[in-house]
Amino acid sequence: MKGMIRLAAMLHDVGKIGVPDSVLKKPGKLTGEEFDLMKLHTLKGARLFSQPTSELDRLCGAIAMHHHEKWNGTGYPGHWTEYATQSEQPRTLSGENIPLGARIVAVADVYDSLMSVRCYKEPWPEERVLETLRKDAGSHFDPELIEAFFQIYDVIVAIREKYREIPAEVAAC
Repeated sequence: MKGMIRLAAMLHDVGKIGVPDSVLKKPGKLTGEEFDLMKLHTLKGARLFSQPTSELDRLCGAIAMHHHEKWNGTGYPGHWTEYATQSEQPRTLSGENIPLGARIVAVADVYDSLMSVRCYKEPWPEERVLETLRKDAGSHFDPELIEAFFQIYDVIVAIREKYREIPAEVAAC
């Protein structure tokens, strides 16, 4: 399962291929309408795996669809049913009803996003990122996964160092 989650995690944002570059690469804060378009990447990504032929396909679809769900049930795509076809009506999930792979990717995705340069922001200081993860355990994130995250944080730092990103001045937005 661990190897499959690793593979599926790489495809968690595949639905962003259906989001306009003007939204994906916008250097500032998104408008409400732009953010609504961005949220659709979960449905678009899951739709790519709507006819699974393997357990990996099912896992990819679940992670793509649910990696923005929140532990307390306030995430998305649950409330985006008007954009889904009848066969893919999403529902807001919470707690352990969110697939484990999606809960794991949610933690990794937020950590990476906050620690990294983005078109719309500079990286946050490490201390602030870690404080945010701790604070959001039990609301945004599975509290057991946050505990596990901090238990292996030295490994996470080593991985970040190994795969240090391209400097901001070189990275194309």
